[in-house]
Amino acid sequence: AACSDANAQDKQQQIDLAAAELARKLEGGTKHNAVLHRLRQAGAEGCTVSKLLHGTGLPQACGAAARRAQLSSLNPAAVLGWLSGLERVGQRWYLAGMAPASTTAPAPTQAACSDANASSSEPSHAPAAPLPHQPRSPQHDGTAACCSSTVVPAREPASSYPPCSSSTAAAPAPGVPTAACALSGEAAVVGGGVGGSEWPVVVIDALNVARFHAHDTHPVGSARRVAAAIAHFAATHEVHAILPEWAMRGRRRLSEAELLEPLLHRQLHLSPAGSNDDEFVLRFALRRKAKVLTNDLLRDHIESGLVTREWASSCRVAFMFIGDDIVVGGE
Repeated sequence: AACSDANAQDKQQQIDLAAAELARKLEGGTKHNAVLHRLRQAGAEGCTVSKLLHGTGLPQACGAAARRAQLSSLNPAAVLGWLSGLERVGQRWYLAGMAPASTTAPAPTQAACSDANASSSEPSHAPAAPLPHQPRSPQHDGTAACCSSTVVPAREPASSYPPCSSSTAAAPAPGVPTAACALSGEAAVVGGGVGGSEWPVVVIDALNVARFHAHDTHPVGSARRVAAAIAHFAATHEVHAILPEWAMRGRRRLSEAELLEPLLHRQLHLSPAGSNDDEFVLRFALRRKAKVLTNDLLRDHIESGLVTREWASSCRVAFMFIGDDIVVGGE
């Protein structure tokens, strides 16, 4: 019986790894965008899994992934759980944040917490390599919040950067709130964006960082520098680095791109192919009252009206590298 349980757990681990790996490849691509588009159309009604998957090509991708992993099958619903921007409640899927409040699972009882805490002492069969990101479900999230016994120490108030004046923020496009940038101890939360942290926020123009004095050894750019920039701020800030998808996946990808794999969907986010990654960096920074780490002077975006000259002057943070050490202006 013990052997059977162990085999079942190993099998489930293989399935989880295959689902996570396929989701990582699909993230931000055509199939992922097709799923998100269908959920946008469905709105608060949501979709059943069969309606959601119809015509997206995801079932075929799951079949191919199952063959590569030598599995008998791979349930598309398992892959959906790893993709960003959607959530499952009961038997229906919704765009993240669109699930009706009445269907939200209740908070776990104290007895449930006791059971969860007791089970956490059992041996773990988690994979050695970090997975892209955890599947989202209200039930799992609620139990984790109630039952976690880990104490996270409070962080010191971050940085000596002055907060940006809200009067200098650009008038953004519809749907993007006007926001000041802040890198002081004040909360920098606007709406329900990525992370939801109350720490001050830094958005990193990852391609600009990767290309700092690029030379013959890595002419496209260095992933190691992006990792160094993220690590520099991670102890005191909520950090989001935005990088074009081709820089991780394409033939011209950054040198040592594999160093960034564990950060994907946590602190590193890939902008869709064919899009302007700078625009995503700036729009997210406006939304989250964030500083932007970049040596780009943002002239094109000032001329286009996306940001003002005053906002760029107060919210842009310059940097340089000395060897592998990053030095950030204003600190």
